[in-house]
Amino acid sequence: ELAAQHANSIFLAMKKRWPEHTDSMQNNHALLQKDLKELHDAMLEIKKQIGNIPLLASHPVYQYATRAYNLNIHSLHWEPDATPDANEWQTFDMFLSNNPTKWMIWEDTPTKETQAKLSQRNIEWIVFRPQGGAIKNDDFLSIMRANIEALKSIKP
Repeated sequence: ELAAQHANSIFLAMKKRWPEHTDSMQNNHALLQKDLKELHDAMLEIKKQIGNIPLLASHPVYQYATRAYNLNIHSLHWEPDATPDANEWQTFDMFLSNNPTKWMIWEDTPTKETQAKLSQRNIEWIVFRPQGGAIKNDDFLSIMRANIEALKSIKP
């Protein structure tokens, strides 16, 4: 929904700046809005699928999705390219004792050592790239579609 609002604001500004291209921009904007609605609808289906099961997130970057789709996500502050130290694992284990979960969301693939330690704790993980910055090798829609496919693997 936020992306759709941003796209609408950009479209209106571009239409003012280049009115001679309004028809083309209108058509492209309509296609983009359709794609964004499909993403939103897919997220609503995922919410139905996972309900209120507790999820962990490696980083506090999922607050928009947490609020928009009323997801039960607890965020840590772990980097995917660094393995947590013994104290962080101890804190993690204490958290799990009071908040059992089977799933953890990462913004990128965690280290092999982290993967092994999660597996020892029966925690499965997925990658959901939040797209908070410049996109280098792909586009927003294809990355978000991949994110949604990853979320679909979460089972209660």
